[in-house]
Amino acid sequence: MLTGSEVAVTATVWALTAVGGFFGLRAALRRKRGSVTTVRTSPADRLHENVVAMLHQGKGGKDMGNCGCGHPAGTGPFAEGRDLVEFVSRAHGGSLRNQLLPDGGLPTTCQGCGADFTLDTFVGSCPECGGVHAVSPPRCGDPANIQFAGVGYR
Repeated sequence: MLTGSEVAVTATVWALTAVGGFFGLRAALRRKRGSVTTVRTSPADRLHENVVAMLHQGKGGKDMGNCGCGHPAGTGPFAEGRDLVEFVSRAHGGSLRNQLLPDGGLPTTCQGCGADFTLDTFVGSCPECGGVHAVSPPRCGDPANIQFAGVGYR
């Protein structure tokens, strides 16, 4: 069951997506006719990007799955295993990879060798076996969301 605020956020994202689609189509038609030489981001597009960024930061506390940002459910920040590790490693040009996790990291157990360690950054490795683990920003509040790419992963 969705709460009132979740319904409001979902409706806002849908509305902004529709408005953004309208302005995007209008800009494409103008470019095709040659009446526009530069493409500007509409205020609706910027607002949509801000709402999606807020959702990706974990506000709302639910697995957004398909939040409207172009990642189908189960992909992007909601992927599993090696796919998630690869996504987080490449996200934002690779800059996310070494950023510190909020609240000092997540205590976890290596999914390769069973050693206990703390995942301090979005992508990190087990100090015992070198197995690579990662967690995405929308899900970084719970150690259960840490995914494993394997021992020897680049």
